[in-house]
Amino acid sequence: MEDRGRHHALASPRDVEAWCDTLLEDKVPKTCYEYYFLRIYDFYDYLKTDFQHPHLYNPVLLAAINHSAARTIWMVRVKRRREKAAKRQTEERDE
Repeated sequence: MEDRGRHHALASPRDVEAWCDTLLEDKVPKTCYEYYFLRIYDFYDYLKTDFQHPHLYNPVLLAAINHSAARTIWMVRVKRRREKAAKRQTEERDE
C-alpha cells in the first residue's frame, strides 16, 4: 500500500483489486483466499465494529462485487458455503 500512497487500513476497492490481481499472478484462487484474502476481509470486518478505527464498509467485499480478480477469489468462499449447505441438507435428510 505504501507504493499507492495510502495507509494499509484505508484501502479502497480498487486497491484491493490491484492486490488481488498481483496475488493471482502466481497463485491459484483457493490459496489466495485461504492465506491472504480471508485475513484482510476479516480485518476490515473487525474495523467496522471498532470504535477507535471506524469503517463504514469493507473494501474487500466491495471489490468482490465490482471487480473481476477480487470476485474470482471471493467465489472460493461462495463455493465452500454452498458445498457446506448442501452437505448439511444431505445429513438432515439422512437422519
